[in-house]
Amino acid sequence: MRVLTQLIIKYLMVGLITVLVLPAVAAVTFGQALWAALLVTLIGYVLGDVGILPRAGNSVAVVADFALATLIYWALPFVMPVAIGFGPALVTGGAVAVGEILYHMYLTASRPRQTRG
Repeated sequence: MRVLTQLIIKYLMVGLITVLVLPAVAAVTFGQALWAALLVTLIGYVLGDVGILPRAGNSVAVVADFALATLIYWALPFVMPVAIGFGPALVTGGAVAVGEILYHMYLTASRPRQTRG
């Protein structure tokens, strides 16, 4: 249940940023922005939040999330009929990376404490 809660919170954060930023800088509809946010959320959670954050820390994970989000937004024209250049993908990826800083703080604070017994 904890993972589902984390995914929902991440999707709400990425979704809000994506629907506010991406349509403002690229030819993307609200629905396409939501689908893009879902891709960024799922791939970013597995690679960045589960894979990189616990091993390398917040700074490396934020940079990885920025690069991953930018690449996903930039690659969207291969999976849906949208027109997104590298600049709009970079701007939206940067906005998501700022949100990821706060999200990683939440993940770190909600991580179960390990006790030595």
